[in-house]
Amino acid sequence: EAKVWQIVERQVTQVITPATFIQESAKEFTYIAAITYTGAEHTNYQCARWDVTVWAYFTHSFRTVEDITKHIQRLQPREVVIDIDFPERTTIREELKNQMHGCLISTYDKPADSTALLRVVFGVQTLANFGKALEDGREHAMALLCNYLQHIQPHALQTIVRVQYDMQDDAVMLDIVTMRNLEVMTSQYEWSKKYSLLGVLDQTVTALGARLFKDVLLHPTQNMDILHTRQAHIADYTERSSDAKHIQWVLRSMVDMPKIISTLLYKKTTPTGFGKLRYALELVYGNEEK
Repeated sequence: EAKVWQIVERQVTQVITPATFIQESAKEFTYIAAITYTGAEHTNYQCARWDVTVWAYFTHSFRTVEDITKHIQRLQPREVVIDIDFPERTTIREELKNQMHGCLISTYDKPADSTALLRVVFGVQTLANFGKALEDGREHAMALLCNYLQHIQPHALQTIVRVQYDMQDDAVMLDIVTMRNLEVMTSQYEWSKKYSLLGVLDQTVTALGARLFKDVLLHPTQNMDILHTRQAHIADYTERSSDAKHIQWVLRSMVDMPKIISTLLYKKTTPTGFGKLRYALELVYGNEEK
């Protein structure tokens, strides 16, 4: 029996942007970053970012516009949202545009009352439980990011339970020129990853490992304890080369656990997702018993 065509109510459920369209096998962090200026009473410049890959949120503070520019260039986000009241909006926009090809840079309004918006988005009465992540002006950057996400990806704000304060005080700040001269991400020979430091050293076999290794290269630490721990691990696995090869063989079958867990927590629960998680856990703990 033929159905009568009727006008139905329609609405935009999401807007696909460079950062929100990602492949299942993505081996890089995929960020949307929002930056705002809060004045001298705080730490001047604030940044909030959303890692679309594993559904994580971070905030950070900077004293100068140069520092926040270096931070954005080092992160290499797919999108940057600049507060419409950002004092150096035009300058930083042009610099990022010239240095980061393929990055979508836009301006957007932060809400009049950042705290009120975040309380509604997070479904809480106070932001105290988020600690330093939403203190000292960083809540304004997070509110700008949430205001933007409400427009393009409203579902992304449905289950935010954690925002991390990105403390990288021990990290060396590498600007885009230094990274190019050192050929950290791309080589000057072919302007590709192939002959770069990342391309030569990256022997990871999982998407998680590739993302973490790239993060280590982009944020070299000055903390000697961390460096000594890494060297001890390298020495240990060099001596136990057969164990290292076995672990690498096991990891080749490993699925991207952070992505699976974030999908189950924040997006949708499916039998396939739980099946992949079960397989990953059996792989880890089964080999640990052996």
